[in-house]
Amino acid sequence: MVKRIELERDRFLAHLTSKSLAAGGESVECCLKAVEVNPENEGAHYRLAVAYARAGDLEAALESSAQAIRIQPDFAEAYLLRGLVYEQKGELELAHEDIATAVLLKPELYDERFEPIMESIREEEAEWDELTSRPEAKALFEKWEAEAMEEYRAGKTKPLDPEDL
Repeated sequence: MVKRIELERDRFLAHLTSKSLAAGGESVECCLKAVEVNPENEGAHYRLAVAYARAGDLEAALESSAQAIRIQPDFAEAYLLRGLVYEQKGELELAHEDIATAVLLKPELYDERFEPIMESIREEEAEWDELTSRPEAKALFEKWEAEAMEEYRAGKTKPLDPEDL
């Protein structure tokens, strides 16, 4: 019975997608129905984000792309979309972070217009590498690590949970 329900759900999602594509793009209404049917489907949230972006609702596009990323943290296209929406809003630092993440996750998404972003990231990484290779930086990192271990052993902190990052 569960398999049949899943099959019917998938057919319904395919129908919604084909209906919206036949209409010249994915309508917000069709995408909302797809998300309603399967709220944990990252593709449905991504398509909804695209529809919102095309409709000019940038805040909703950001929210839907963030949902797609929450469900699938390595969804490169969702990062790219969110970065482009941030770029439209003039939030360039956030745009650069998301576009760079998208390209790092899926290099084939690279486009020449992203080169200034990638170059600035390479420069920042080189600067970071240079700073952290200095003896005084290494000593400081070792000191912080020792302090953190001491606090952990004393029960003042708990281990870092990757979900908190």
